[in-house]
Amino acid sequence: MRQRGIVAVTIAVSMLALLLMAGLAIDVARLVLNKSRLQSAVDAAALAAAKTLDDHLGEAAAITAAQLAFDRNKVTHPELSAYVLPDDHIQFSATLSPFTPGSSPAHYVRVFADNVSMLTTFTALIGLNELDAGATAVSGPSAPINSPCDLFPVTVCADMTKSAPYWGYVPYG
Repeated sequence: MRQRGIVAVTIAVSMLALLLMAGLAIDVARLVLNKSRLQSAVDAAALAAAKTLDDHLGEAAAITAAQLAFDRNKVTHPELSAYVLPDDHIQFSATLSPFTPGSSPAHYVRVFADNVSMLTTFTALIGLNELDAGATAVSGPSAPINSPCDLFPVTVCADMTKSAPYWGYVPYG
């Protein structure tokens, strides 16, 4: 008779543990989602900076292009809105492997974001108020196009009034 209330205590402790595990799963899933959004923003920044370098506009213009691309990509994601991409997180190198920051002439760019804080919801109950995420991307010059075969077409416009096999498209024409 002395153990009569032990079932209620066991169920209460078990429910608390289950709720904390579910909360941790939800917060980790949100972190993974926001990490992929951060990676997309960093990828866009690296591509914009590499394109600017490829157009021979210089490193200062590439930094501006990277920050602008990053800002445009983070605007729809409130979790990233407070993060500002610092100038020193945009690095330039003459070689890809090894990437040597500061070497010139710069052909490659690396953009990284670190310690981006993501607020938690359920795990804040156990004192874990935020989780940090980071992302890195490297981009370089565009490949030269010497012939139409160097392209990988997504679609080919055709004149459907012509016959097969090219329907009006003449390769190497």
